[in-house]
Parts: sequence; C-alpha cells; structure tokens
Amino acid sequence: MPSLVFVSAMLLIVSAGLILWHLIEWRKVGAPAQAGRYRDFVWRRFRRRVQASGLIGVIGLMILASRWIDDRRLELAWWLAILLFLFWLLLMALGDALSSRNYYQGEHRRNLAEQEKLHTEIRRAETTGGADSGTPAD
Repeated sequence: MPSLVFVSAMLLIVSAGLILWHLIEWRKVGAPAQAGRYRDFVWRRFRRRVQASGLIGVIGLMILASRWIDDRRLELAWWLAILLFLFWLLLMALGDALSSRNYYQGEHRRNLAEQEKLHTEIRRAETTGGADSGTPAD
C-alpha cells in the first residue's frame, strides 16, 4: 500500500509540473505569437497537453483512492476505469503527436512551395537581367 501512495504522489507531482511547464511555454511562445495558423496550432497544442497532464493527476488520485475500496467488484471496476483512463491518455498523446506532425508537414510543404516560387522569380530576373545587360544568363 505505501507503494501506491508513492506512485500517486509522483503522478500528482508530474501532473502539476507538466501543467506549469505548459503554462510557461504558452506565455513564452503562444500568447505573444501573431494571430494566424501558428498561434492557433500552439493554442490547440497547449489545450491538448494541459488536458493530458491533468488526466495524469486524475489517474494519480484514482490510484490513491483505490486504497479505501473494500468491495472486490468495485475495486475491479475502479482499476478497469484507471486502465481506461490510461488508454485515453495514450490516445491523447497519439493525437497530439499526429496533430503536430500534420501541422509541421503542412508548414514544410508551404515553405517548399514558397522556395520554388522564389527560385522561379530569381531565374526569371536572371533571364530578364541577362537579356537587358547583354550578358548571357547562367
């Protein structure tokens, strides 16, 4: 039983630490960001991560509360609920990872398109500049 108290305490400390970390990160990166796609992405990421971090704390409290359950069937149901919450936490983490991956892949595609557009403009300027100055273009 003391090990359950230790695990619960550690989960609560980790949960509080993560929430504090996400708040600091939001104030540093998200809040001052210009309105637009990046700020929306950071806000949604902040919400997802705070929810997941809070769920870690809820799981810690549920583990602690399991000490006072005497009925075997209720205890089994309680631990199944904890497992469901753990599974939900895993799904939240997977969703966060996929969302971040999709956002950054989209940004990468937009950057490549912008880079190609700039290369095209440079080639056009070199061709036009070369014809005007009488020097051959590379």
